[in-house]
Amino acid sequence: TMNFKEYCEKEIFLPWKNDSAFYSDFAEDFQMDYLPEPYYEVVAGQNKLFVLNNNPGIGLDIQLREYIRKNYDRKSYEDISKSLSAYYQKDLRGNAKFRLDKMKKICAALGFDGLENVETFFLHSSKMNKRKFLEKYKEKALPYTDCLKEYLQDKTVLAICAVASKQSISRETLMASDWLTFQAEILGVDFSSAELFPAKEKDGKISCVFLIQNKK
Repeated sequence: TMNFKEYCEKEIFLPWKNDSAFYSDFAEDFQMDYLPEPYYEVVAGQNKLFVLNNNPGIGLDIQLREYIRKNYDRKSYEDISKSLSAYYQKDLRGNAKFRLDKMKKICAALGFDGLENVETFFLHSSKMNKRKFLEKYKEKALPYTDCLKEYLQDKTVLAICAVASKQSISRETLMASDWLTFQAEILGVDFSSAELFPAKEKDGKISCVFLIQNKK
């Protein structure tokens, strides 16, 4: 069985690099011409915090297949991801830069010396339609999901998730979200037995919680 990073190299990156039609099944909702990014290391370290995101967001010109072929022709995905990570930390602007800097601060505050981003799904998109992904693409992405789940099994993972704010956040409201349930399955978290700590209250409603189980 291939480990996660082998899978990303052999089953995701190389087919994408060599075949422009490889992800045509996803073309309606995802940017198939931009480098798939299942993971990238932000800070190298012996004691890493892993952050689970939804997907890589909208593609950049430096992630286009032509650019990757021209500038990184003989490089592995892991090597390319390190080069791009350095670019992100130096040249990204706006919300993406803010989130990255915030993650580095959280990582340090929690006592970790390394940080790695991983994606629930690895293709870029201008907007992640979570409901449509679960209905249309979840089964097609299953080999990746299974590999990711195994990779994260023994790791400390932080997932920052948004939920509808019409009512107080509780186990019930978390379980009512199909997307959060999907991510919880990847992390091996059981909403019914995980520790839940209210963290913030607004207008008499709990608006932020920490949910903790098995280093997740």
